[in-house]
Amino acid sequence: MKFTELNIESTPEEFDRKLVSKKLDNLKDLQYLTNSEIINKIILKWQKDHPRNSQLETLINSVLQIHFYVTELQNEVHLLKIGYEENRNDKLRAIQRARKCEDKK
Repeated sequence: MKFTELNIESTPEEFDRKLVSKKLDNLKDLQYLTNSEIINKIILKWQKDHPRNSQLETLINSVLQIHFYVTELQNEVHLLKIGYEENRNDKLRAIQRARKCEDKK
């Protein structure tokens, strides 16, 4: 069987790319949370000033649904990344085991 070298170690470039990606994701999440906080504070102030405004209640419910939806999407992305990393690590371990078996022959 012909031996082909597979890169099972992360290169510095790959590591840097992952780190930058995580930083950008965190910054985006922080920006979303900051904007959400601003919106929520304004809406709460309006609600105190106009407690019986039906359009405002509709707005509040819509904003809440948006927050729930974004949170769900963020959770799904996080779980997908975890699953991808687990699958990648499983594959790399299988390659290492196969190489050890070939070396013993």
